[in-house]
Amino acid sequence: MRQSFIYFETVCNIEENMSNENETMSMWHEYTQNGGTCNFEVFYAHTRPNQKLLVKVARGKQLC
Repeated sequence: MRQSFIYFETVCNIEENMSNENETMSMWHEYTQNGGTCNFEVFYAHTRPNQKLLVKVARGKQLC
């Protein structure tokens, strides 16, 4: 019983990490398409809220 719980927990963690990575990649593409200038390593090193802010700022640059 314990092993099945550990397996389930591991699978859930993998799915969550994949979802987070997909969201980061999506934000990165939007960021670069809107003229963002930092490279991927710098963008990826930011926290998720800061990544969202970088995307928002890049979107604003496109409007000017």
